[in-house]
Amino acid sequence: MPRTILWLTLGAFAVGTGTFSIAGLLPVIAADLEVSVPAAGHLSMAFALAYAVASPVLAAATAAMERRRTLVLAMAVYALASAGCVLVPGYAGLMGLRVLAALAAALFTPMAGACAVALVEPHHRGRALALVIGGMTLSTVLGAPMGTLIGEYLGWRATFLVVGALGLLSALGALAFLPRLPGSREAGIGERLALVTRPAVATLLVQTVVVFTGAFTLFSYLAPFVRGTLGFVGTGTALALLLSGLGGLLGVSLGGWAADRQDPRRFLILSNAVLGCALAGISLCVECFTPGVAVPTVLALLVVWGASGWCFPAVQQARLVALSPALAPVLLSLNASATYVGTSLGALFGGLVIGAGGLQEIGLVAGGIVGIGAAMVWGMRVRVA
Repeated sequence: MPRTILWLTLGAFAVGTGTFSIAGLLPVIAADLEVSVPAAGHLSMAFALAYAVASPVLAAATAAMERRRTLVLAMAVYALASAGCVLVPGYAGLMGLRVLAALAAALFTPMAGACAVALVEPHHRGRALALVIGGMTLSTVLGAPMGTLIGEYLGWRATFLVVGALGLLSALGALAFLPRLPGSREAGIGERLALVTRPAVATLLVQTVVVFTGAFTLFSYLAPFVRGTLGFVGTGTALALLLSGLGGLLGVSLGGWAADRQDPRRFLILSNAVLGCALAGISLCVECFTPGVAVPTVLALLVVWGASGWCFPAVQQARLVALSPALAPVLLSLNASATYVGTSLGALFGGLVIGAGGLQEIGLVAGGIVGIGAAMVWGMRVRVA
C-alpha cells in the first residue's frame, strides 16, 4: 500500500476530529454561547447539510483540475476555517465557519478516496478506501477524546485550533509527497443527478442515508446523553468516545476485509443488525439497570457500536465503486452526500427527541432507524462486479 495515502489519512483524521469533537463538546459550547443543547447540535446539522449539498457540486466543478492541487486547496481552506473558530465572537459566526469548513471537507474527502483508489491495483481498492476511512475512525479513538479533553480544560476554541494545525500538516504533506494525478472530464451536475436515478446506485445511497441517520441520532448528542443518564463529566465523555473509537478501529479493519469479498451483502446485514441492537441496548441499560450495572454495560456496548458502525463505510463505498470503477469519484461524492444527509437527519432527530424530553430513549430511536437500514439491505439486492 503506497505510504503517500497516509497524508490522505491524516486529512481525514483532521476532518473527523473537527466533526466528532463537537459531540463531546456540546454542553461546553452551549454554555459558552448561551444557547440550548439542541441549538448547539444544529452546528453538526448545518455542517452535515452543507457537506451533503456541496459535495457533488464541487466535485463536478473541480473535475478537470489536477487532483493533488484540489486536495491541498480543500484542506488548506478547512484548516483556516477551523482555526478561525478561535476568534469568532458568537453562535452565528461559528455557524458560518462550520459551513465553510463543511464545503472544504466536502471537496477533500471524496477526492481523497478517489485518489487512494487511483494509487492502487483494483484488487486493493477496499483496503485503500479503508485506510482513508481509517483516518476518520482514528479521529474517534484519539481525535474526539483529545478534542473533548482539550475543550474541557482549555476551552472548546482550543480544540479547533488543534484541528486547524492537523489540517495544515496534511495539506503540506500532500503537496510534498503525493504524486500529481491529472483531472478528468467527469459527469456534470445533470449527469450526476441522472446517475442517482439508476436503481442500483439509488438503492445503495438510500441505505447509506438510513444507516447514518440512525447512528448519528445518538452520536450527535453522546455527551449530553452520558452526562444526563450516567452522570459522566468531561473525562467520562472522553472515555465514552475513546471506547467507541477503539471499536471503530476493529470495525474499519473488518470492513476493509469484507469490501474485497465477492458478496459483502450478508456481512452488512449482520453488522447493521448488531449496530441497531447496540444502540437500542444503550438506552435499555440506563432505563432498566442500576448505575453500577448500567455504566460498564453501556461502555461495553459503545465498543460494539463502534465496531459494527465502522464496518459499513468501506463496504458500501466498495460496492458503489464496483458498479462503475470509471466513475469512482462521482459515486464516492454521491455517497459522501448521502452520508452527510444521514448525519444531518440524525442530528435533527436526536435534537427533537431531546427537546421532547426523551433523552433516555434516544438510543431506542437510533436503533430502530438502523434496524430499518438492515432490513433494506436484506430486502434490496444489488449486483456488483
